[in-house]
Amino acid sequence: MLKAGLVDEISHVIVPVVDGGVGISSFFDIPGKPPSKAAATLRLLSRKELSGSVTWLRYRVVSKHAR
Repeated sequence: MLKAGLVDEISHVIVPVVDGGVGISSFFDIPGKPPSKAAATLRLLSRKELSGSVTWLRYRVVSKHAR
């Protein structure tokens, strides 16, 4: 959806834990060969500290790059 230009904002919550699992996919994994350019450029809209050392970041997608 990001590559197709259908995402205009990304909300990212960072929780202070470690997974360490092998083969764990992330939200932005792209199958196959890595792209030569980033999928998008982001601008930070807000940052909020939550309980338990959790951080909530909100980003605006400011430009989309083609592969």
